[in-house]
Amino acid sequence: MSGKTSQQPKITIERMRLAAKAKSKAELARMIGVKPQSINTAITRGKIPDRWFDVMEEKFGVTKEELTAPPKRVKAALVQPYGDADDSSLEAQALAWLRTIRQRDPARYVQILAELAKEAEG
Repeated sequence: MSGKTSQQPKITIERMRLAAKAKSKAELARMIGVKPQSINTAITRGKIPDRWFDVMEEKFGVTKEELTAPPKRVKAALVQPYGDADDSSLEAQALAWLRTIRQRDPARYVQILAELAKEAEG
């Protein structure tokens, strides 16, 4: 392993925080019933426990699929129901997601860029 961690768990935690309307990761941790340091451990390990997704769905009505979806679906899933998500935060999430895709699957990255260009044109 190169020492680089995936951005996806960090992005997903941020989406969880937005969905729960938590002011911080520590507040999110309390809301889902874990210790604050567990959030950072999950990010470092690159794996969010399934139990956390179950709690998010039960308490806040947001599914694992919505929390881990590519950025376009996240905006529909989080901004519309919760209305107060910051578009600049979503843009940052989208860029982080694209960087991850570029590193892991360059061909898919090119395909996504082509799809975005096509969408922007029409």
